[in-house]
Formats: sequence, C-alpha cells, structure tokens
Amino acid sequence: MEFLGLSGTLPKEELDQLDKLLFHHGYSRYREIEINDPELNDGLKRFVELISGNFLIQVLNRPNEGSSAKITEEINDFFIFKTMSNFLNWLVVLNGEPCFKGRTLYLIFASEWEERDRHIRFYRNVNVDDVIKYFGLNNGWPQMFFNMDTKNWELEFNIPLVFEINLGSVSN
Repeated sequence: MEFLGLSGTLPKEELDQLDKLLFHHGYSRYREIEINDPELNDGLKRFVELISGNFLIQVLNRPNEGSSAKITEEINDFFIFKTMSNFLNWLVVLNGEPCFKGRTLYLIFASEWEERDRHIRFYRNVNVDDVIKYFGLNNGWPQMFFNMDTKNWELEFNIPLVFEINLGSVSN
C-alpha cells in the first residue's frame, strides 16, 4: 500500500483547521497513529515518536477511494507535463494560512516502512517552494535508478521520503 501522510505537533484547534483544509480541497483523512498495514505500521509509529508528534494523518482521495494513488499520479504529471497538482496547490494554501506560520509539518511518502528499517530520505528545514521544486525535478517520490544492463529506468519504493516543512516561510 502506498502511504502519503502528514505528521507533527499541533494544538487541537490547528489540527481541526488542517482537517478542514484537507476536506475543502477534496481529500479525506484517516487520523490514527496506527495505519492498518503491517508493512507501514512500525516504521510510521517509530517516526512519529522520534519527532514527538501528536498526530499522523493519512491523506486519501475522496470519495472513499481509500488510497493516495491519484495524488501520486498528479505529482508525476507535474513532473512530466508541468501542470500543478491539486495536492501541491493545497500545500501552497496551507503555507499561506496565518495560524500555521512558524509551524513544522512532516510530509511523508512510503510504501513499506518496518520498524527495523533504519534509512529514510529526509529533507530537513525546507519550505513549500522547495517541495514543489523537488517534484518539478523528480518523477514522483520513489527513487529512480538507471539500470545500465537493461538500459531501463527502475523505481525503488522501499525507502520512505520525508520533508520537514517550515510553514509560512518562502524561498530566498
């Protein structure tokens, strides 16, 4: 299962506002620390504990699609066609909300993340513009490798990608 989520530490009022913004932009959310996927539970739980987070939200497409696949497709299309995705637009809106200025939010992409996994790709101290630039230069969140034997590109989904986003900040 592919996981796209948000984590961090927010007061209840701001967490409610985050939920409203997600819903307003066409996403539903699953707000429990335990995600019902044995390939993800332990790694996600360990990461939330590491950052002392008080929430983990899995961002899902509506209506009741139960996955983040469409968001991943939008992000891939952003790389290929340079058309802004709804999810990246949502990050821009979130970044402009005064109540989140100065807050840190963790944007998480994973497909397998077990407790024993020690490595993640972790971009610290970035802003929303940096995340958009990343996806403008990379075809989605998985790592891409070129296999010189087969002369084909291969995607690697086993290493989670996490952005530590400072909300309210902009690129220089």
